[in-house]
Amino acid sequence: MRFTEQGLTERHQGADGGSWSQPRVLHPAAGDADCGVDLSTYKNTVAVIAHHNEGCDLGDADDTVIAAVGNGDLTDWDAHVIRGEDGWKWTRFSWTGYRVVFRKETGDGVDELNWRQSIGFTGPSRG
Repeated sequence: MRFTEQGLTERHQGADGGSWSQPRVLHPAAGDADCGVDLSTYKNTVAVIAHHNEGCDLGDADDTVIAAVGNGDLTDWDAHVIRGEDGWKWTRFSWTGYRVVFRKETGDGVDELNWRQSIGFTGPSRG
C-alpha cells in the first residue's frame, strides 16, 4: 500500500506466497513516498489510514484523509474519504474482525468512523 502518481495504490500477495496482484487504485489522490500510510491487521481484515503529513505532496488533495478496509482475499476494498480534517490516529477491531473503528481524539471528545463487513462505512460520529 502506497501513494503513487495514480493515487493510493494497493498490491497484495497470497498467504501461500504466490504472485503479487496487479496494482489497484483505492483512491485517485496522487502522492509521494513521504505521505503517511498506516496499516493494521486482525485475522483476515486489513485497515488503512492514509493521509498527508509533513513532507508529503498531494497537490490539490493535501487535505485528504483516506480510511480503507479490505478483508478475506483482498479483492474488494471499501474506502472512505474526508477532506479538511486531521487524519485518524488509530484503529480498533472487533474480536471477529468484521468491524473496524477508526478513532481520533479532538478537543470535543473522540471522533469515530465505523466499518462493518455487512454494510461498509458509517459515520463519522463524535462521542
